[in-house]
Amino acid sequence: MDSTKFNDILRRIIEDRDKNAMEELYNEYAKVFFVIAHSYCHDPDSIKDICHEIVLRIWQIKKYTYTENPKAWLFILCRNVSLKFNDRQIVKHEHVPLDEAVHTADNDGQLYKELEFNLLIDFLPPVEQDILRLKFILCLSLNDIAKTLGLPYGTVSSKYTKALKKISTQINNKNNHI
Repeated sequence: MDSTKFNDILRRIIEDRDKNAMEELYNEYAKVFFVIAHSYCHDPDSIKDICHEIVLRIWQIKKYTYTENPKAWLFILCRNVSLKFNDRQIVKHEHVPLDEAVHTADNDGQLYKELEFNLLIDFLPPVEQDILRLKFILCLSLNDIAKTLGLPYGTVSSKYTKALKKISTQINNKNNHI
């Protein structure tokens, strides 16, 4: 979905309270909500709750503001809702294996691949995880990632390179132990 269409849908949701527009947005981005929520929480019921909270937050926005980068805007919203949700949880849930958390994948298995990706980067510091998610799941440029996270381009580029090296080392270490 391009930014013009996204902004039109978002405007219709906020200004017109258009439920059909909300459904359009959800149909387009539900997988993104799920993947980002899963990267912060591994309990399937909590993931559903987070996704519902994201939709509710969008519906509750009172003033429409044009956004140039819809994917980045949604990523930040999803991340913030996920983090706040986790802060509210008193009982920590057990990690649920990916196969149990995902009952169905989309036709080409993209959702499953994205969830595997999140498990692969789970050991990285949060900012490096965010950079890799924005780069590989949302396909943002490093420059857009820097703007989205409010970090200098050089910092993002450096952390991106370090994260890739860490993943490579992790994979190589696992292969050597097999």
